[in-house]
Amino acid sequence: MLLSNKRTIPFLVLFLLAVSFLLYKTTITLPPSFIHAWTQSERYAIALQFLNNGFDLFHPATFNLQTVDGITRMDLPLNEFIVALLMKVLGTTSPVIFRMYTLLVGLTGLVFLYLFTKRITGSEISSWLAVAFVFFSPVYAYYQAGFIPCVPAISFVFIGYFFLHSYKTSLQKKHFYLAVLFFLLAALIRLPFFIFLFAFFIQQGYVFLQKRKLLFHELAGFSGAFLLFLLLYIHNVHLGKVYGNMFLDKFLPASNFAMFLEIMRRIYNHWLFQYFTFWHYLLLLIVVFYGWRSRKKIVLENKPLWFSLLIVGCGELLYFLLMSSQ
Repeated sequence: MLLSNKRTIPFLVLFLLAVSFLLYKTTITLPPSFIHAWTQSERYAIALQFLNNGFDLFHPATFNLQTVDGITRMDLPLNEFIVALLMKVLGTTSPVIFRMYTLLVGLTGLVFLYLFTKRITGSEISSWLAVAFVFFSPVYAYYQAGFIPCVPAISFVFIGYFFLHSYKTSLQKKHFYLAVLFFLLAALIRLPFFIFLFAFFIQQGYVFLQKRKLLFHELAGFSGAFLLFLLLYIHNVHLGKVYGNMFLDKFLPASNFAMFLEIMRRIYNHWLFQYFTFWHYLLLLIVVFYGWRSRKKIVLENKPLWFSLLIVGCGELLYFLLMSSQ
């Protein structure tokens, strides 16, 4: 399989780059535009302000003085910080730097999605379909060369699951630490993605309850990750109290069931085919049907992945309910 991957990955990368060129050749140099232009502009501004504040990662600021000195509470602006460094090195503040960074991180995540799918299915076709499913999703394609951190966070999750599976099959400590690292990075740059790190923790906790064997490297890895996450969260709360906040930092559930039904109706009417196309939904139905038919044939080593995804699904459902009126 390793030899097969070495032969296939160059073709996959070439395919992704070629299609990306066709998709973004007219927009890759544009400033923040179109849908969510305000949020994207703020992200771009944060990167620019790092050039002005001495690259102070822990005091991100925009040009909007609605907060004190423009400093704002937000998730860890790691992407904006890296983009600012690239701008400094390259001597330009063009938005193409930000867009190219997001695109390349997104494409890297898709390569790891291919590798992950290939490992759990052993199928070349399934692996390419998984990549195409994400890559050609309308909402993903729109943000993949943009300024919002969701695409990098999703990419980190794909990489995290690749190393999670590597750890479950090889039991090498470095794979565990890499899985925790990328799940943590996803959580730090987009708070809702904490659910993936938490799901990994619950999954390994379940293994501990079964085997009654505590692994020190797992205890150390999860403890360190949760501690760092907590410290940065406390710092963010402090920033919000002292300077203010330009970004959403509270839950927005539907006020009643009637409002929730209205929200669902609007999602159906306006967003159903913004997230996925008809072909995406058809492929999902086929996968669900095939998965149900083949549920008794699930490889033993892949069962923990389904357990992890079940936890993630429950967490995402809860988050949707808490943020349904956003």
